[in-house]
Amino acid sequence: MIENGNDPFETVVSAFDRLTPGESFTLVVPFDPKPLIAFLSRRGAKPTLLQNERGDVRYLITSEAQPRTENRACPYPNADGVMDLRNLEPPEPMLQILEALEKAPTGKTVVALLSRTPGHLITMLERRGVPVKLEEKDGGFVITVTKP
Repeated sequence: MIENGNDPFETVVSAFDRLTPGESFTLVVPFDPKPLIAFLSRRGAKPTLLQNERGDVRYLITSEAQPRTENRACPYPNADGVMDLRNLEPPEPMLQILEALEKAPTGKTVVALLSRTPGHLITMLERRGVPVKLEEKDGGFVITVTKP
């Protein structure tokens, strides 16, 4: 998949979401996918690094529990959630926004405060057909995304 230039993120997350607690699958990739592993861990995965073979990185991904949820008050009109991600280093803001958007029901809006322009995130969301609004505010950025 990666060799063909395709991003495996959605495929891997979808495979994990189909697991019941205790089930697992093996992820084999040509590099250590730390952001993906962190994202899956927050969703209730227990990743176990297996011995590398032929230069590949292998993880056993086991479903342990339901993902954590967070509710935060939102001072922005017409938004259902806000996340202050200004103090996080990339790729953590992108991963948290994607996680919040995935959990949101269709038509709901998520707002995040960022310290950097989220170029990769905007490209990813636009490819998925997700409406994105980015504005500069107070020396940072506010991104608003609505789940289609």
